[in-house]
Amino acid sequence: MAPAAPLALRAWLRIPILVRAPVLALIIGFGGPLIWLLLWRLNLRTHAAIPWAAAVMLAIIVLAWRYFAGWGWPAATSAARQLGFRQLWPAAGAGTWTSIAVVATTVASLSMIFLGLRIGHFSNDEFAGNGGLSRLPAVLAWSMVVMTSICAGFFEEVGFRGYLQSALERRYGPVFAIALTSILFWAMHLDHDWARGNIVNVLAIAIPFFATATLWGVMAYVTSSIGPSVIAHAVTDLTALPLEWNLAGQHNLTPVATTGLDRHFVSWSVALAIFGVLAIRSLHWLGRELAPARIIEERR
Repeated sequence: MAPAAPLALRAWLRIPILVRAPVLALIIGFGGPLIWLLLWRLNLRTHAAIPWAAAVMLAIIVLAWRYFAGWGWPAATSAARQLGFRQLWPAAGAGTWTSIAVVATTVASLSMIFLGLRIGHFSNDEFAGNGGLSRLPAVLAWSMVVMTSICAGFFEEVGFRGYLQSALERRYGPVFAIALTSILFWAMHLDHDWARGNIVNVLAIAIPFFATATLWGVMAYVTSSIGPSVIAHAVTDLTALPLEWNLAGQHNLTPVATTGLDRHFVSWSVALAIFGVLAIRSLHWLGRELAPARIIEERR
């Protein structure tokens, strides 16, 4: 049975990269959150007062992290898994600017999302997917929010900014890789009610999603690491999901065309201007200072 793994690997590598890499990204990006959803539903049917599923899922994430980083069977894929996973964190000496980039991209992303929801014409019904969380014990409800955010941040980033984008970078360069990854990342979220509808609503969500995915893609590229975008993604979801699921208030969905430039819209516009510039500045610094390490990574 031992030769089966190399044979399967050779067959997998014969598939064109433009097919193989997106398929792998979707498997990882959907697979992890699907496991969490199944555990969550089992948790509700057994001990609804104790969030045991979150602890189990956290252990699964740790094991997945080690596996993606090269640990485990089959040994024939260890180097490829390490390469696709990137590093966990950028090289020493870039910690401050990396942290600034994470904060800036997170605030800029949230600003774009909140502004997009005001530009479109959305209803509360489009954000009622998990409205029943408010009727559950607080610990259980918030375990759903926290672990969903962590799962999305980890598995989607590893799948898209890790295995997909890094493979495309090596073959086609960073511009094409980041652009295609961002498009596919947006397309992955088209199952949401608020991602459909009239063209204004679609663009009001599509543009922030694409811009956010681009920021995360640039951050993964310039740092040659996956950790910063995982954190930014998880924190963004952790901020937005409680509002989307009506667990900690609600999104402000009143169209700015109706209210005019009110305090909410102006505040998030200012935040976008400030943190958008800071995000670009920090990513530019990281791109320049970490270029030598990135060149070594690209030659692997």
